[in-house]
Amino acid sequence: MSRLIALKFARSKTALTILFTIAVSASVNILTGLITSTDVINAAKFALLITVAILLFIASILFFRVEAVCQPIRDSEIVHDSDVFLDQCGRIIGILHAAFAFCVASILLTAFIFFIPNGSGITSDRIATPKPAEAYEKIRVGYQQTSMYAHLFISKEKGYFEQKGIQVDLVPFNSANQMMEALISERIDIAGLTNLEVGLKVEEADPGKFKFLNFVVWSQKSHADYLIVNPLIGIDQISQLEGRRIGLHPGSAVRAFAINILKIRGVDPLRCEFLELPPSSMVSALELNQVDALYCMDPTATFLTESGVGKVLVEHPLGILTNGGDIPIAGTAVSSRYANAHRSTVSKFRSALDQGISFLENPENIMESQKLMSTYLAMPVSDISGMKPASYWRLESIRRERLQNIADKFKEIGVVSKPVTVSNLLLDDISIDLKLQKEVGVP
Repeated sequence: MSRLIALKFARSKTALTILFTIAVSASVNILTGLITSTDVINAAKFALLITVAILLFIASILFFRVEAVCQPIRDSEIVHDSDVFLDQCGRIIGILHAAFAFCVASILLTAFIFFIPNGSGITSDRIATPKPAEAYEKIRVGYQQTSMYAHLFISKEKGYFEQKGIQVDLVPFNSANQMMEALISERIDIAGLTNLEVGLKVEEADPGKFKFLNFVVWSQKSHADYLIVNPLIGIDQISQLEGRRIGLHPGSAVRAFAINILKIRGVDPLRCEFLELPPSSMVSALELNQVDALYCMDPTATFLTESGVGKVLVEHPLGILTNGGDIPIAGTAVSSRYANAHRSTVSKFRSALDQGISFLENPENIMESQKLMSTYLAMPVSDISGMKPASYWRLESIRRERLQNIADKFKEIGVVSKPVTVSNLLLDDISIDLKLQKEVGVP
């Protein structure tokens, strides 16, 4: 009889070992895919895997308990005492059943975890079964590595584009001019932002090539532009920049703004040397005295000041040109040809961007917004927290009179050479019929 018990035990031990190995192997494979994730769904998977680990731990304890209970039987210490022997066998069977149950439970839970869709950027407001890649409408969108593109970064990271059935492929550029050239030549479909100055110049030279979908709006409380100087050279006001080397954010807009700001403050721009520098080169350029000052954007400006490499000479220098007030400095722009051919897609894209803007405008989302942006800006969250919050005009809330005033001001100071009617630059939202608005969720 003891041999029969030993045989059954050996079979049960083998079955439990197989089950235990399957559960551990599956858990490790899932854990490997989740180890760097911060998504809500994947965080839930972690919690379930902890439960699996606890179940397996209990099963292992029971397994070793069986070994301990069976040891006397192997040693034939109690075989001749039938009552004790049967009681011992009952204990073995009970423990085996419990261990078996815990192993099966852990395998079923592991299987359940496996079939939960991966997060892939999914957060609490983006829990949905992913579509196959071919089901998405693809859009090529240009961007620069500055905080001004926060609405684009957030919309992509929060999954708002995917919710609308759109796959956004981001294409990097060094300047708004390069991005606009790519938009006009149809190498991209949408410019994440293009400076108003660049847009006005394109419109006066070749009207009707693009349309704005929204605007980033600067003011003293919400802006990304700074004049930064080397703290070791004793410059405390703009008038001291005459004869100095000034690094500029790439593009014709910043150069035009810098020249006019210097003129207003009594500095002869012809006596200054201007160097266009990519943001990645600005820190070393100032630190190595290759330039004395920088007209730059965040996050570069914040990094320079917080690291001690630079100090702020003027916050929001563009406000000097416009005597303060809201400045619609740049907007998301779509090729007119693309907009006419893909009205539904553009409407979905705009709706997703509006969701991103709403997320940014909610004070409760500040920390999460900074965390999501840190990936694109290649900066720690602690540095991003020092930047000014973004402000926007959605398409339906654009202050057209103010926009026209800024365009006229640019004409007055020579930034552009011809007057431009700004209403011609805005997407004709009326052309989107009510049925389509309801379909794509246009607000």
